[in-house]
Amino acid sequence: MMRFRLVIISDYAEEIIEILNDFLRKIFPNTSVSHIIYKDPPREYYDHFRRQYRADLMLTWIAGFKEDLDEITVGVLDYDGYVPGLNFVFGVADPYLKTASVYTVRLYRGYDRKIDEIFIERLKKEVLHEIGHVLGLEHCDNRRCVMSFSNSIYEVDLKTHKFCKRCFEKLIKRGITISHHAVL
Repeated sequence: MMRFRLVIISDYAEEIIEILNDFLRKIFPNTSVSHIIYKDPPREYYDHFRRQYRADLMLTWIAGFKEDLDEITVGVLDYDGYVPGLNFVFGVADPYLKTASVYTVRLYRGYDRKIDEIFIERLKKEVLHEIGHVLGLEHCDNRRCVMSFSNSIYEVDLKTHKFCKRCFEKLIKRGITISHHAVL
């Protein structure tokens, strides 16, 4: 059984939990999903000059919410994130920590910062993309595959929230139980 722990920092925490709980259970059968709603991320990872959180360093903090080492921890933060060398990231992952995070500020449509169908689709894509990295997948050349690299919101919108056949088969070979709903 695959286990996920969601660490949510958002004004929309309850809605995000409901969306991701249903989504993850559909993609990964026999999955348990638990969650923590946290008020504020640690300020020591905030770069005041850039007005962004250092996403790679935040992974260690998010991993600290694990109940056990087999659990996959996914942070969903209503903030902007970056890693050195990039202007921003939609998310990051560390397979060794079994931890991922998604930064949602750039996933909203325009500046409204409200949950709508476009935000939900983008959130699903980026969460599943980062979980794919935790499970050992690299970026994929198939532009429709959820593992395709996204350098802009336009590229996020081009891909689906499904794995291409090649990525799907890699997960199966690794012994990961995944629904056929998750393949293109």
